[in-house]
Amino acid sequence: MAQEKDLLRLLFVGDFYSNDIEKVSFSSELEREINASNIVFCNFEAPIKIDNIATQKVGPSLAQSVKAPDFLEKKGFNVIGLANNHVADFGQEGILRTMESFQHSLLLGVGTFEQAYSLKKVKIGENTIGFLAFCHYEFGILDNRDDNKTLGSAWINHPCVDSLIEESKKTVDLLILVAHAGVEDIDLPLPEWRERYKSFIHLGVDAVIGMHPHVPQGWELINGKPIFYSLGNFYFDMHSDIPMWNRGLGVVLEYKNNTIVNISILNLLNDHGVIRVDKCPEINEYVKSLSERISNGSYMSSLNNLVLDLWDNVYEKYLFIGTNGLTLKYGLNFFLKRLYGALFRKKECLYFC
Repeated sequence: MAQEKDLLRLLFVGDFYSNDIEKVSFSSELEREINASNIVFCNFEAPIKIDNIATQKVGPSLAQSVKAPDFLEKKGFNVIGLANNHVADFGQEGILRTMESFQHSLLLGVGTFEQAYSLKKVKIGENTIGFLAFCHYEFGILDNRDDNKTLGSAWINHPCVDSLIEESKKTVDLLILVAHAGVEDIDLPLPEWRERYKSFIHLGVDAVIGMHPHVPQGWELINGKPIFYSLGNFYFDMHSDIPMWNRGLGVVLEYKNNTIVNISILNLLNDHGVIRVDKCPEINEYVKSLSERISNGSYMSSLNNLVLDLWDNVYEKYLFIGTNGLTLKYGLNFFLKRLYGALFRKKECLYFC
């Protein structure tokens, strides 16, 4: 795939998690897209496997194959996001070992406070591209300015973030912000996240790339600059009944003279371990509809229905699990497990994942 002179091509894909990297492969078309790009990014959703005991929290503690970093780098990934809610699932050692496992990549949003809340730069020809990455507030977030020893990830609403963006923009030609935030498993962003991401554009960011909901969401242009609310999963080695769980977006941003000249979207499918570009017309129409739903008059009513359904089918259950609450709503087996927990479980501080 030939690339025009002086054209910068940035490819972003979503969340990557694999506990058996031998099962993962890319189609030849996807590999061509990667090879044609100057920057190739994914979010590395969990630390590599180590012998440490998993962090105790509500929800799964995830660990990836120790071969996953090398696999991604050999495939052409050169910018990796580690500002996410699973990065600390195996404690400080898990974070450190994961950072050390990437040999040739720029790591975003992770490390000590100073490292996590710092601009990372890539020089390509005469252009300097800057990257920042932040996560919403969950386990592993660094929110203390004074402690520069603890490892973790950068909080998207830390008081330093807005000034960091403004100062960063002064030193780069293009500034890209990766955001790991939002509500999982719904295909519309909440209004408060839309406003926060728009504020990043107003502060000087040239593109916002969203992760975390595990399913694709729509995108929109603000002052000619793109906000992608969720790219969904690139590859996530975990079963789910959610219809779009194995589908994600690959976003290609092309710049010339520091101006965006083209935005293209690849509809990606995890097809039993083979990640490929899916050109099915129905999927193209579905992805197009996601953006239309953000901008049309049905946005709030659609969102309210999604949130109510999410509470009834997901988060109310989490509440009972986290508090050892008792209910027969989810069946006798669920009730008995909660009863056992209420009687015998140690009272400890837990965190939602």
